[in-house]
Amino acid sequence: MLSIKVHYQGDDDQDSYGFSLTKTQQVKISIPKKSGKSWEVTLYDADGNNIEQFETDASSTVSGNKEQTYTLSAGTYYLVISENYNTTDVPYEFAIWTATPQITANQVTVTNNTGKSDTISVGGLGTGDTIKVYTASKGGTLLATAKAGSTGSVSMSVAQVGQKAGTLYVTVTKSGWTESLRTPVSFTGEQSKPLSASQVKIENNKGKADVLSVSGLGTGDIVNVYNTSGKLIGVSMPVESGQAAIAFVQLGTTAGKVYVTVTRKGMTESTKIAVSYTGEQTTALLASQVAVVNNKGTADTITVSTLHKGDVIRIYDVNGKYLTTVTSSGSQVTASITQLGTSAGYIFVTNTRTGMTTSAKTKVAYKAE
Repeated sequence: MLSIKVHYQGDDDQDSYGFSLTKTQQVKISIPKKSGKSWEVTLYDADGNNIEQFETDASSTVSGNKEQTYTLSAGTYYLVISENYNTTDVPYEFAIWTATPQITANQVTVTNNTGKSDTISVGGLGTGDTIKVYTASKGGTLLATAKAGSTGSVSMSVAQVGQKAGTLYVTVTKSGWTESLRTPVSFTGEQSKPLSASQVKIENNKGKADVLSVSGLGTGDIVNVYNTSGKLIGVSMPVESGQAAIAFVQLGTTAGKVYVTVTRKGMTESTKIAVSYTGEQTTALLASQVAVVNNKGTADTITVSTLHKGDVIRIYDVNGKYLTTVTSSGSQVTASITQLGTSAGYIFVTNTRTGMTTSAKTKVAYKAE
């Protein structure tokens, strides 16, 4: 395309512009229309023969361009622009198209599929327009070509445009015109392969930050963590050493789960995987919460108070041998033991709160019968 901005000089001035063609082809001449002003445009061949003449519209509602298309044989031509109405000292511009105008990037859609052929679709075309897709702005490989039908669109299947994000270059050729310049069209990468649960480790710590770590990653990978409501609660830095770690002030004291994705460099985010984590360790009982009655002639009793409903109490003897388990239905629970022993001694007691891991053992002394 030849595009020129000029300034019309006066009443009798005629501005002349020459251009040459090396073969027979279509040529489009375009000049903007302006309200209250009109130019006369004349096309001559090299011998001065008048090929065509037209005038621009000067009406009050005009907009856009006046365009004329001609099929011209090889040779030299001259375009003469002069005043038709009220254009003295008025700037104007015009364009001469010898190639098909470029398409815009938003006419092109690239679908980069995983596990199947990719698709390149182009819309807004004329019947018979030929689309070509290249891998580079100059040279490169021709990936696909197609001709538009009456629908004004084409869809081309390509084995693989690339796993990662990149750029394709698309041209259009109208019948009788030369191929347009290449339009760069960006596309996203394929969807990242999801993580496996075995790659993810969650430490639900007590009294310090919880940590989620992911191993087996590639350089530049980014890990996202979501809660059960779908809210994003953590994002890793791009991976440098094959592993990512994300710290949380608190995931929760009880057991739960999160959803984890990976976005590999140049690709889109993977699907989510669910990863469960255990609750924090239950706070150990205080010896003062446990009352042991070493009865004579009847079963001994162990009462534990200040509990939550559902707390599971396990009792062990002095040697660590398991004795019994009781579950609290309220704030207190009592266990019965056939015989702790006639002499003074001690037992060990643990608590397991719902959704949490078992506490450390608490040593509790008891008196002789």
